[in-house]
Amino acid sequence: MNTSWRKIRGDVRANPVQLGLVVLAILIGAVALSTAFTSRTVMTRTMNQNYWGTSPADVTFWLDASPLATDSIARRVAALPLVADAELRRTIRARAKINATDWRPLRTYVIAEFANLRVSTFRPVSGKTRPGLGEVLIERSALPVLNVKQGDSLTIRVPGGRLRNVLVAGIVHDAGLAPGWQDNAGYAYLTPETAAWLGSDRPFDELRVKLTNGAATLDKVTISQQANQLSQWLTEHGQLVGRVEVSEGKHPHADQMQAMVTLLTFFFVLAILLSGTLVANVLSALLAKQTRQIGIMRAVGGSARSVGLLYGRLLLGLAAPAVVLGLPLGTWVANAFCTMAADMLNLELDNWSVSPMTLIAELLIGITIPLLFAALPIRKALRQSTREALSYTGATVGTGGERGWLTRLFRTPQLQLAVANTFRRRGRLVLTVAALSVGGAVLLTALNLYRAIERAMDANLANRGDTIDLRLLRPMPADSLRRLAQSVPGVTYAEAWGSVLASVELTTGSGRGPAVGSVRYSVLAPPTNSRYWHPVVVGGTLPNPNQAGALIVSRGMQGRLPGLQLGASATLLAGGKRLPVRVVTVIEEIAEPALYATPATLSQLTIDANLAGALRIETELGRQNDVAGAIEEVLVSRGAFPLVAMTNAVLRQSMLDHIVILLICLTSAAIAVLLVGTLGMGTSLSLNVIERWREIGVIRAMGGTNQSVFRLLLTEGFVMTTLSVGLAVLLSLPLTAGAGKVVGAHGLYVTLPFVFRLDALALWLGVAVTVTLLTVWLTTRRSLQVPVREVLAYE
Repeated sequence: MNTSWRKIRGDVRANPVQLGLVVLAILIGAVALSTAFTSRTVMTRTMNQNYWGTSPADVTFWLDASPLATDSIARRVAALPLVADAELRRTIRARAKINATDWRPLRTYVIAEFANLRVSTFRPVSGKTRPGLGEVLIERSALPVLNVKQGDSLTIRVPGGRLRNVLVAGIVHDAGLAPGWQDNAGYAYLTPETAAWLGSDRPFDELRVKLTNGAATLDKVTISQQANQLSQWLTEHGQLVGRVEVSEGKHPHADQMQAMVTLLTFFFVLAILLSGTLVANVLSALLAKQTRQIGIMRAVGGSARSVGLLYGRLLLGLAAPAVVLGLPLGTWVANAFCTMAADMLNLELDNWSVSPMTLIAELLIGITIPLLFAALPIRKALRQSTREALSYTGATVGTGGERGWLTRLFRTPQLQLAVANTFRRRGRLVLTVAALSVGGAVLLTALNLYRAIERAMDANLANRGDTIDLRLLRPMPADSLRRLAQSVPGVTYAEAWGSVLASVELTTGSGRGPAVGSVRYSVLAPPTNSRYWHPVVVGGTLPNPNQAGALIVSRGMQGRLPGLQLGASATLLAGGKRLPVRVVTVIEEIAEPALYATPATLSQLTIDANLAGALRIETELGRQNDVAGAIEEVLVSRGAFPLVAMTNAVLRQSMLDHIVILLICLTSAAIAVLLVGTLGMGTSLSLNVIERWREIGVIRAMGGTNQSVFRLLLTEGFVMTTLSVGLAVLLSLPLTAGAGKVVGAHGLYVTLPFVFRLDALALWLGVAVTVTLLTVWLTTRRSLQVPVREVLAYE
């Protein structure tokens, strides 16, 4: 063994605690790195594989009822060069009874051949693969919404039919749908025979088409053009097409997942960088201790390069095994996170692997980052001249000015000494306080953001004034609808709104056949002098109720259809009508994306301007659930069919459910960063004790008790904690504002208020104080147990 390796082995034996902390810091950085990389890789691949694995339809044609709307038309379309496959289906908007006062939306999909699904497929989880008469299959994410399990009976109602009890004969997984628990809706699959038994005996009217080169390779404009060609072909062959819808080409929550992994990656990378500062902190302490050794090596002919490489080899020998151990641990953490995220997004995880290139990148980055951070203290140590290194005593003396402000600020000598000791190693202090402050700032940001979201929701819902939002399948006379609602006990006021389902035209194509539009959305028209229409306008001005062609869009709708910016022109497609409109107002609201129009605009889309398809209802305090159930029964008895009867409490929870995974992500990242910061503080205090071992012995030899030494070191820790808490508060202010803008712009699509929680600050202060107490106790316990004679003999 040569001299260099003997030196490295000696350093390891002489400094097990310091070098152990280096290994721990690198290990934590490797875990964070592996967690971030693996989570991003696995979740992105899982969502894509789950979604595309369902063979989603690129285009859906809604066919007018005719003898041609049979499986033969699907086979003929599937034979066209543009088409890879085609199938007929039908969707029924039904209601599921949960209890006496609670009804939930239920989308039922009527399928002819369960054994031969080729477009928009799903896979069986348990039970039957094809339901019999009076039986349904339930999508697994809808089970908690419907409060059922396999083998249970479910009471449902379809438009025009009476109440029926169906058997939940099996559970399926449909990765192409948004999770039912987030949308507060159920999904059921049944046969045409069961649909007829329920009272909905109609022919198939949805032709779902998978293009030869679909959304996976073609852009949306090209798909729209091909959809127009197919629409013309259907028309020329005698099949009337009422509406055409082009798929978005991605999972319903793809944007949410992307925001989640981006947020996770950012904060875990931050944790990696903080772990690098921890390495620099510990190594700087080791180099300070070995300053004379470095001077001797330089004096006997060692160059700065050779000495630097010596410590580089030492660090590499520590980093390599730490990274090798940390990467699989990070993979385990990532797997736990991905399992949780997949469960929340209703995805099926079946591939945990990462590519060899990703593993190599993780290994190289995990080793390179600590080496880069370690290069800073090594470079600083080697910049000293040989004379300075040989004459180094390890003592750092404060300036006269420093003693002056300490005397003025702190009257007690013990406090002056504690504060002076804290600032003795300024570089170490800066790194420690910075790491702990960032962790605290991220934790404060997560808690502040959650409260800001709650306040925004509560303020928005209170601004509306109503407590129940009800939508009908088909409109009915506004006066009759309002009178029916107000006849229900517990209703204090009811207001009928105009409503129609419409899609937004994406391209006009050649002008032949129906226009290609988006998914259908509700177009709502509040009455003149509405009691419940107080929108928060963020762009343009509210139009006059008599202004025709005016469209009001929410920011949430702009998130779905970015082309609907202020001043943009579009075409609404509803009931075979096409209406050119212009976006004149942009509003913010806590609700599902919707379009709003003036009564004059809506009258041009509907047959009768006196019809209403929505109700805004205000109820007596605490009676909204009972009222919602009672109104449902009253409307059904009069031949109407409610699609949605959502209370404000349910709407609020539904919107929270959409972003809860982002909040979990942010909180998890905060805990990871805080862990690194806490370790940094513990390391700094430990190094202070180790470096001042003889100083502590001198204090004890001069009559200082163990309690006085503990109080001295505890005061130093509290000074560091105070600095960290203050800096964390300052850092949390811009972080809270920035995170609020991101979540408000991409999650809720509302402006979140700035919130700083005092209870969150109290929590963070409690965490910081607890960490300080434990760290000081653990680091001083051993030094106070060693006899004074041995401490004074310590070198």
